[in-house]
Amino acid sequence: MNVIESVCAVCGGNTVSSEHLMQVFEPKANHVVGTRPRMEMEIREALRMTRGNKARAAKLLGIARRTLYRRIKRYGIVTDVSQ
Repeated sequence: MNVIESVCAVCGGNTVSSEHLMQVFEPKANHVVGTRPRMEMEIREALRMTRGNKARAAKLLGIARRTLYRRIKRYGIVTDVSQ
């Protein structure tokens, strides 16, 4: 279940490709997507998918909520839509 959720967070669309699976199973090979770390993109996608619910986003990513908060701060992700 975690693999499927991770692949969905990585793919960002309706179709999962072998490239998305490789990103989940070989994270070191695809650590950076463009100029952003893959984790930053996954956090943004998880927050989008959960409509900003950090507890659900952390569960989707398979990380502790506290870890999610630290990474949001590290990557400068704005989570308040009013900002």
